[in-house]
Amino acid sequence: MSIKCTSEGCTKERLYHTRPQLRSFPRFSFVTPLSRSNRHLNSSYWLFCILTLCLSALVLVGCGPENGSASDQDENVVATQQIAVEFATSQNVNLAQAQLDALGVANVDQWLLYVTETNITSGQDPAVTDALVRLSNAIGLQSASINQYAIQHNILNAASTLLGEANPPATAQEQAGEGAIVATAPAIAAVPLDTASQPAAGGDSQPQSEAVAAVDTPTSEPTVEVVVEEPTATPLASPALSANSPLNVRNGPGLAYLIVAAMQAGETADVMGKNDVGDWWQVTLANGQTGWVFGQLVTTQGDMNSVALITDIPAPPTSEPVAVAPTPEPAPAEEAPAEEAPAAAPAPGGPDFRLIERRLWSVTENGGRMDGPSVICGEKRQLVVHVLDAAGNPLNGVAVQVVYGNKEIYVSGSQGKGDGVSEFVLGDGQDVKVVKDVDGREVSSDVATGLSTKPYAIAFPDLIAAGFCTDDASCQKNIVDVYACGGHYSWTVKFQRNY
Repeated sequence: MSIKCTSEGCTKERLYHTRPQLRSFPRFSFVTPLSRSNRHLNSSYWLFCILTLCLSALVLVGCGPENGSASDQDENVVATQQIAVEFATSQNVNLAQAQLDALGVANVDQWLLYVTETNITSGQDPAVTDALVRLSNAIGLQSASINQYAIQHNILNAASTLLGEANPPATAQEQAGEGAIVATAPAIAAVPLDTASQPAAGGDSQPQSEAVAAVDTPTSEPTVEVVVEEPTATPLASPALSANSPLNVRNGPGLAYLIVAAMQAGETADVMGKNDVGDWWQVTLANGQTGWVFGQLVTTQGDMNSVALITDIPAPPTSEPVAVAPTPEPAPAEEAPAEEAPAAAPAPGGPDFRLIERRLWSVTENGGRMDGPSVICGEKRQLVVHVLDAAGNPLNGVAVQVVYGNKEIYVSGSQGKGDGVSEFVLGDGQDVKVVKDVDGREVSSDVATGLSTKPYAIAFPDLIAAGFCTDDASCQKNIVDVYACGGHYSWTVKFQRNY
């Protein structure tokens, strides 16, 4: 309010002051607020969106590619199996451990246990499973399934011997038997009641008549006795077995005995006895016939500790004697001399079993393929041996043996691979021969040599015939120099009986 005076008089006048006009700037917003009441809701909405985007970004940052892939695991499984097979040949624990460490898995021991137990459960190639169990035992890894497999296939002691260690003393629980309760207290040793004889430290059996723990104490202290009650034991099933594959039943514990019957895969039989080594079982078949089967070809069940030891085993049969014709009486002097009998035909020359084929598998036969001139390697490493009679027919019951490593023996036709067939898993390489005929008689045999899985040890003609290369130069450059398909070659061998 102000007073304005003129010549005509003074008047009051209200003054209106206005702010200077400010330069306007455009307003940026994601949405135009509909009203003042919606502004708070819009702010909360965009705050929620921003937080959601941040959380999504954090999740994306935290998620990365998985470590490894299924193909990597499959390759490690194959590599682990190969390490075990090579160990079965070399028996070098330190080398096998170093090869396992080089796989780069997070926990080598757990990985080896996983591969071994998977092989046992899936019933894969018994030779590979056997090698994995031996390697696990040699390294000192144990599990219920591995220990059971080792005991059933009589390889537990072999693994312990390999380490150069004596069998560890049995724990109190093991000495007491299944279901026994072992009491522990300072300076008190508890021994549970067990009516069965338990082996002492020196290997002799000594019965335990009562569960009383004796404690060595000073003369001034009384002897403390702890009596432990044992729960009622559950009776175990009667010992029995089932065939893992078709196998022969013989009249004695060994390949020198005659074949008297056969068992098919899955067929069961009651176990009546065992030999002193414990690698053959005496069985009674479903038809009542008795005989012996090889322990590594069957799966046992029930209380095998109760199986009786058979000591009155007859000696294996020898070769059948050759009949000798009686000497004829001399003809009377007046008669003409009798006509001479024709001379017997000479026995065929050479060994009893001749090598008639030795062949490296082709690229595709071994599970690989060709990509132009390049070889995509397969994964197999097998040795398949065919045994034929003189007429060329498959011959079952013949013992075939590899020369190196554990010198495994497989009987033709007993593995379910086909009539007349024995199959082995190759490590670095093998030689193979026939050692016994169907009647258990030892025979002479050619030896198939050079069955290697190392490319530099395979002859160029074998590589060319199998399609791995086309000439010596390409074999050297594309196969040998780059160690192509190392450890993954397979062979077929055929032997034919000479009589």
